Amino acid sequence: MAPVSTLRPWKNGSNMDLNELQEGTTIFIPVFQKGGLVWTGDSHCRQGNGEVNLTALECAWREIVMQLIVRKDMKLEWPRMESKTHWIMMGFDEDLNKALVNAVRETVDFLSKQKMVSLDRYEAYSLASMVADCRVTQVVDIRKGVHCMIPKSTFARK
Repeated sequence: MAPVSTLRPWKNGSNMDLNELQEGTTIFIPVFQKGGLVWTGDSHCRQGNGEVNLTALECAWREIVMQLIVRKDMKLEWPRMESKTHWIMMGFDEDLNKALVNAVRETVDFLSKQKMVSLDRYEAYSLASMVADCRVTQVVDIRKGVHCMIPKSTFARK
């Protein structure tokens, strides 16, 4: 197995620099290699979306608790997160517009496959246009990042 760089963000996660990745957030990362390994690092005490000048307030993990679960029922192209309030889908590319397209495609895929409300891909795309908050994750790396956030309240029953 050839080494995989964690310098640049990509489908395998790597240097995502996502401000929303905080305590209590669940991250789902596609696995492309049987027996793939997990590495964490580049922890930030504070960072704005965009990480515009190659720096954040860097700090060391005091403690990190992880539970690794292989989800064979989940077919992902890009990393996804679940926070207390949102589902978050990511996309990366050297071209920021293509990074947005990748994040939106992942968002549409998520919305069309979620179990709360039945949606086809066209309806999911329309819903994404109404409720997804797509933000620039970071622009400091060669590969730019965009994440789209879907509020969990979108599917709240009253």
